[in-house]
Amino acid sequence: MGSLYENFNTPVFDASLAPPPDATIKTAYHLVNFNARKNAYHEFCLQAEKLPGSDQISLVSITHSDFERAIVACQSWILGNIASTRYSGGDGTSLNKPVALLIESDVSILIYMWALFGLGVPVLLLSIRLSPEALRHLLSEVKAQSIIASPRLQGLANEVVSGWYFENPEPAIYLRESYQFFLNSTTTESSSPPHSNAWPKSSYGGDSDRDVLILHSSGTTGLPKPIRQSHRYILNYGQCHDSPDQKTAVGRTVSTLPLFHGFGLLAPLLSLTIGKTFVIPPPNVIPSATIVTALLKSSSARSLITVPSIIEEIHNLPNNEGTGILSKLDFVGCGGGMLKPNLGNTLARSGAKIVNSYGCTEAGPLSVMYKPGEDHDWRYFKLRPDMPIQIHHALDPTPQIRLTVKIPGWDDEFELQDFFEQSHEQANRKGIYLRPLERTDSVIVLKNGEKVSPYVLESLLSARDDIKGALVVGTGYFQLGLIIEPTEAAKKIPTDEFKTLIWETITQASLSIDAHARITSPDAIVVLKGDEEMKRSDKGAILPRDTMKKYDNEIKDMYSRLEGLGDSSSQINLFEGDIETNLKNLLMGHVWRPEQTKDQVSTEDLFELGMDSLQSVQLRRLIFSSVAASEGVKVAEQLVPGTFIYANPSLSKMAEKLRNRCSEKISIQSRDQILAEYLREHGNFESVEEETGPNSETNLGTGAVVLLTGSTGQLGTHILSILIQNKSVDSIICLNRPSSFQDGYARQVQCSELKGAPFPLSVQDPKVKFIETKTNRLMFGLEPSDFRSLASSVTHIIHAAWPMDFNRHLPSFTSQFKIIKDLASLPRYRKSLPGQNDFAVRFLFVSSISVIGSHSNAKLGKPIPEESFNSFDNTVGLGYAEAKLVCENLVQKFTEQNLFQGSVVRMGQIAGSKKNGFWNAEEHFPTMIKASMSIGALPELSNSFSWIPVEDAAATVVDILFSKDKTFRQVYHVENPIRQPWGTVLNIASSKFRLPIKPYKEWLELLRAHYAEGNENSKVDGQDKETYSVVALLEFFENVFPTMSDRGLVMSTQHAQLASSSLAACGAVPEDLIQKYLDAWVAAEKAGHPLPARASDEKGKKGDDDLNN
Repeated sequence: MGSLYENFNTPVFDASLAPPPDATIKTAYHLVNFNARKNAYHEFCLQAEKLPGSDQISLVSITHSDFERAIVACQSWILGNIASTRYSGGDGTSLNKPVALLIESDVSILIYMWALFGLGVPVLLLSIRLSPEALRHLLSEVKAQSIIASPRLQGLANEVVSGWYFENPEPAIYLRESYQFFLNSTTTESSSPPHSNAWPKSSYGGDSDRDVLILHSSGTTGLPKPIRQSHRYILNYGQCHDSPDQKTAVGRTVSTLPLFHGFGLLAPLLSLTIGKTFVIPPPNVIPSATIVTALLKSSSARSLITVPSIIEEIHNLPNNEGTGILSKLDFVGCGGGMLKPNLGNTLARSGAKIVNSYGCTEAGPLSVMYKPGEDHDWRYFKLRPDMPIQIHHALDPTPQIRLTVKIPGWDDEFELQDFFEQSHEQANRKGIYLRPLERTDSVIVLKNGEKVSPYVLESLLSARDDIKGALVVGTGYFQLGLIIEPTEAAKKIPTDEFKTLIWETITQASLSIDAHARITSPDAIVVLKGDEEMKRSDKGAILPRDTMKKYDNEIKDMYSRLEGLGDSSSQINLFEGDIETNLKNLLMGHVWRPEQTKDQVSTEDLFELGMDSLQSVQLRRLIFSSVAASEGVKVAEQLVPGTFIYANPSLSKMAEKLRNRCSEKISIQSRDQILAEYLREHGNFESVEEETGPNSETNLGTGAVVLLTGSTGQLGTHILSILIQNKSVDSIICLNRPSSFQDGYARQVQCSELKGAPFPLSVQDPKVKFIETKTNRLMFGLEPSDFRSLASSVTHIIHAAWPMDFNRHLPSFTSQFKIIKDLASLPRYRKSLPGQNDFAVRFLFVSSISVIGSHSNAKLGKPIPEESFNSFDNTVGLGYAEAKLVCENLVQKFTEQNLFQGSVVRMGQIAGSKKNGFWNAEEHFPTMIKASMSIGALPELSNSFSWIPVEDAAATVVDILFSKDKTFRQVYHVENPIRQPWGTVLNIASSKFRLPIKPYKEWLELLRAHYAEGNENSKVDGQDKETYSVVALLEFFENVFPTMSDRGLVMSTQHAQLASSSLAACGAVPEDLIQKYLDAWVAAEKAGHPLPARASDEKGKKGDDDLNN
């Protein structure tokens, strides 16, 4: 083959056949060796780099000589740093175990790949988008010896290895050096000619050696599977170009294809075989229309290889700029999916030469890249003539084609999972032109190239009695949608109600599929009505293609609604008409789910009504867009900051805020006034009868009836367990919020078992009664008779429920103040009954150490006394802590009114269960561990901790509840009297997770930098940073965590120890229990409940049943 690039000497080889023994080019490694000798100064690639603090892009030119010398330097680094792990092959030979590459898409990943090829070490190429569990599975399947990870992905690698649970040894982690390091080291340390004899001989194990490169499937049908490939498979990418007269090689090409995917090998191999220099986008920057067009201009590239979504982005650039750029290129290679027909036709009419690329991970590229002529039909790809591809024609029901291919290095044929149609218009041209029709395995290819199997979701939905058929759609779109055919009986149910019924199944399915494969909203569901039905075969099977064609308009309308959500807010002027009504329209139309209550959304706290953090972000964005459209962006930034929803949690408060346009900050001068106002509003009843004096005696346990809130929380489950075993307690009434999934008993059994709390009672046992109530309703939403019955029987109250959310501001906790008042109304009513005036119900409110986190004694290293406080100045400055203080003062006020014998129990750090290690993963220490794993380091903490296992904390609460009247106090502190140095737990965690310990300030800077970069690993469960309030997380670690954990905050427990023998006997947390806590977090992650990377938890936002201090 002649040279298409001036002075480029083309290597000669044929990847379609096994190489003869005397062949000089048998591997891709040999290609580099050839080019270093024959094309030393020809550009291999241009690596783009974004200049620091600027949007400017620089291009680093790397010649074939540079590439080879960098590989040689990399091999020296590998041999000097990575311990080789070998095993015995079937024929007795000694073989290398694979090395995994977890590196972003820049030229360094190619340097490492070729270095390992040359050393005879199998390469496992890992997608950086896989979950830790998927990565762990792949590493174990191939028995990888080590992972070479980039600095930004070190946290992900640490997370993978820390959760290792397979029999084979866990891989070691090595931090990769940058490509600049290898380029500089070879440039400065070697004065030899461009081609050096230092290149070691390739370990060529023959054509059947299929452990050269290990790729993997996408994992949409479960965990990804390793796909082992040979040397010839890699060479095969270098021959997917047309004949010389097409001039494919002329000019540079920009490729956005990730180099950690098989498809990403296309551009590097074309460069190695025909000299077509390729341009690599900046690492750690997601390719976009702006970046790609800038690269095309700055590099003077004459072609582009990318995916449909980027082509569409470029086309949508203003003033037809993007279309003009595309139309001037020699060709625009498009792979990973098909362009939308309208877009493809528009671009073709503008002169853009779209060349479709087709292939699969198993077989590699099956089409060719070429510069098309005038009669080109963009819808088809040109089938490679050099590969052993068999065409199979099928005539039923319409003419279709199936393909089988002999994969290089493999013996068996591989059948493609697509049907194809052949172009008749291009039949007179040389070659075969095909276009895919649909996948036989029904895999859906989203607009961004992600592949999704609909099997899990369709199977779960089709198993329902009220669904006749379910079909997942979404090819060519950014997200999935559903077509549902209900049964005849179910068709009578209103559409919104039916969507609500099936949403639980969809939610359950979401737990077992990737984030991009989930149905995000009921708006993404088309429900067939009346006589509408899916198209089916004679055997009754759903025909996806025909069904989607039949309901094409409904599908388009569905996606129009979904895609229009972001822009709909700009059409609403919040300041025209009633602001509150406009806000309600936004909420109900675009944020609120069908199953969420529509009652009292204007006045009630939306978080208490079930709004989650994602919905709060959606609502805030809609409001921001509306204000920006009518008032300007600067006004919107001032009026609607990121904390807007948390600071104004009801629609009425939002409307008031927008009307007044006032600052959301509370001035120091008014803080005490705000506390007083809350006490006036919630600390008085409309009419207060004469109560008895403070010497009323309480029931100390004989025949006690205990009302418990929060029985499903970590502390509550253990309190309930102890009360059940207490023979002096006649009955326990658990007051919890209703659940739409389980009854009270089943829910309690599940929660108690999870949290290591024994629950020995059967459903028939009368000792425990579950009352599901609406805590934001008068008298808990109970009927008057039920309320009176409850009030007349209760002798003791433990209020242990609390929503754990550090994002919420003080006004968002108003419902908690109402709950305190409603609980106080129970003993108030009892006192009004004949003969009950002298009886005092005992009331325990479980508060938090955060209430006193800024107490002056903390700075002096003195214990904080067990006393009441009535100023926000002592709190840590979070709405969570301020609200606890308001509740403490309400309990004190009601005690002074002689409604009950009240006490506040301030809890220190409640640790996990001694039985199974369960520890709420959203609390501050587990959150710190998760953050540390993300950045690859633990913080150094110099003071001490005082963890109290939850069993001991619960026993202490019960001891105090039944303590003698003479010693009963208004405030108790509960934390472990034995303090332990932080070094103990940090050393254990450091050893287990292989994390170094850094000074706290340095650790905080690493964390801040990690989230500032906006990389994939700063996301949580696939959601963006705003969704989970990274800002709040950083503020938590900067301001709250040091105060609570590392600044000598010590609570006096003198009186609590006198009241509780359990607390007095509490000892230090042993090292084996610390290990159990860490193991429990790892186990939770394996089960699909990853450690959070935020300082709040969805569960806490949805209900009050969990207590987390």
